Amino acid sequence: MTPEQKTKIKNRYERFKSMPPEKREKIRENWKRYKQLDDSQRQAIRERHKRWKNLSEEQKQQIRERHRRYQNMTPEQRERLKKKRKKWQNLSPERKQQLREKYRKQRLRNSDSPQPSKQNLRRRKGSGRRN
Repeated sequence: MTPEQKTKIKNRYERFKSMPPEKREKIRENWKRYKQLDDSQRQAIRERHKRWKNLSEEQKQQIRERHRRYQNMTPEQRERLKKKRKKWQNLSPERKQQLREKYRKQRLRNSDSPQPSKQNLRRRKGSGRRN
């Protein structure tokens, strides 16, 4: 092991020791769960971690915000989101691009006018209109 690797390990250990006991226990539990995964699952996690490290701070913050919103959803809201996501995944790349462009144009048009509140959007959805 190189001196740099030894230093890195020592620093990580010191950081671990300085954590509150609950956080250390959570890390131990996660490590045990990780070790129970098969090689392909661990490889998938490593690849996601690698992609995460390459994201900008803004992208990471957007993902954290989506995760926070998801955690606060009701089971019904989560199910609706899953159905929408599945529907999106089944679209062709061309159709996805068309919808992205349509959404971008709508956002540009709406940026010139006041944004409707979430409450008004909910009222609109409940008025019988299909979105």
